[in-house]
Formats: sequence, structure tokens, C-alpha cells
Amino acid sequence: MKMDRSHQGHQTAENATVDLRPVTLDLEGAKAYTGLSKWRLETLLREEKITGRKEGTKNLYERASLDRYIKSLPAWGTV
Repeated sequence: MKMDRSHQGHQTAENATVDLRPVTLDLEGAKAYTGLSKWRLETLLREEKITGRKEGTKNLYERASLDRYIKSLPAWGTV
């Protein structure tokens, strides 16, 4: 299987692309990824505006859900 590392976060095997980014992020990762505060992330999770998983006492935030939420916000400076 031939791997192409020319795409950041992705590898290609022949014609298939594999996303190597994590499916979930812990609190610190979610804060860094979105720029949102701990309070805001926890509020969004509680209000079910984003989704997550529970690992023991730790919240894991689903990256796809964070992406959807950020894209749903009003855009500024669009051309």
C-alpha cells in the first residue's frame, strides 16, 4: 500500500484518503482547536449544541461536531 504524505492530516492509499486527525479532543485540545473557553465548551455540550463522549470523568469533544458548530456561526469579512 503506497502512502502519500503530501496532504497535512491525511494519507492516501492508491485512490483512498484516510483522515489521520483525532475523532475526539480532550478539553485542552478542544479549547486550542476552536478558541473557545472551557466554560463555553461545557455550556455547548450541556445545551446539546455540540456532541461528545464520556471517558470516566473526562469529556471528549467530537471534532466533527466542533467543526459544524463553528461553521454555523455568522461569518465576518466574507467576500
